[in-house]
Amino acid sequence: MAIEIIVEDGTNVTGANSYNSIDTLRSFALDRGVILSSTEDTVAVMAIKATDYLESKAEQYKGLPTNEVQSLAWPRSGVYVYGVEQSSTTIPKQLKIAHAMLVLAVNEGLSLLPNFSPQDYVIEEAVGSIKTKYADPLSVGIENTFTGVDAFLEPLMLRGLNSFSIQTIRV
Repeated sequence: MAIEIIVEDGTNVTGANSYNSIDTLRSFALDRGVILSSTEDTVAVMAIKATDYLESKAEQYKGLPTNEVQSLAWPRSGVYVYGVEQSSTTIPKQLKIAHAMLVLAVNEGLSLLPNFSPQDYVIEEAVGSIKTKYADPLSVGIENTFTGVDAFLEPLMLRGLNSFSIQTIRV
């Protein structure tokens, strides 16, 4: 069964499930010395997982979706990056790069949106009469951090108290 990648290009593409094409992702990877799987479906799954990760941050992005029924969080209107208003009919290059970087992370075997269970965080084990004890991963602050991805996403994200920010422009 072939997995179809439908790329959002900024025009509210129906059924979009990726911000980059498979060819674009392969080129991005190759430029960084990484060869992705030769199987289209494998790369498609990685692209969709990367999109899922970006979509999980939808409430943190600047601006508003341009269409209330669009497939993905982008395109958006009212987004300023470095003081310049972004077109509401394009996908920011920062988002496309972050998407491609996430594909590389999945390619390395990392889980972008892992499901945690206490059993994954044994802080003690049973040896004889000693009992097993687990740490709650969220209470100890364990979660994936993608520093490079975050750096590219930062100009697209809300900041400040309660995610409220005001864009100022000197005239």
